[in-house]
Amino acid sequence: MNQSTLKHLALQNPAKSTGFTMIEILVALLVLAVGLLGIAGLQTSGMQATLKAHQRAVALNQSQDLADRIRANINGLRSMAYLQTIPTGAPTPDCMTSANTCTNDQLAATDLYNWETNNAALLPSGQGEISCTDIDATTTTLLESGSSCVITVRWDANRDGATGTGCDPTNTGASGDLACMRLRVIP
Repeated sequence: MNQSTLKHLALQNPAKSTGFTMIEILVALLVLAVGLLGIAGLQTSGMQATLKAHQRAVALNQSQDLADRIRANINGLRSMAYLQTIPTGAPTPDCMTSANTCTNDQLAATDLYNWETNNAALLPSGQGEISCTDIDATTTTLLESGSSCVITVRWDANRDGATGTGCDPTNTGASGDLACMRLRVIP
């Protein structure tokens, strides 16, 4: 066939080439949509990972904060004042002002109260505890030098209403365990 005959046939049947172009466009849009959904999924996963990393960093900072408070009041630790129940209300006197003179035990109570208040403010359902092991295990009223303490910070990392006090990351949900950060300190 010569060129003039091919031109003549293309002009007579324009519907065939138009329909094929429409299918190509629809396939391209479908591929683009799937790609955009994939990018959105990656963005969501990245944001969740960033939030969890931030929460772990805050928990670590909180653990280190209490460790520093303990080191600053080592006599309060040795007298086991940091192992008392964390106060739910602000202790008196207020040891944070320079005008008040506080005992080691009063300073420990203030430290624990401020630390627990910060845990609750900085982390979802944030809470903490401290436990110590006496190096010689012979006395119950005094921790000797070399004894170790474990500072635990717990929080609801998934924001799913977890209320447990354990640290099992597979036990999630409303009655599940909280995420934990533990720091062992030998003051």
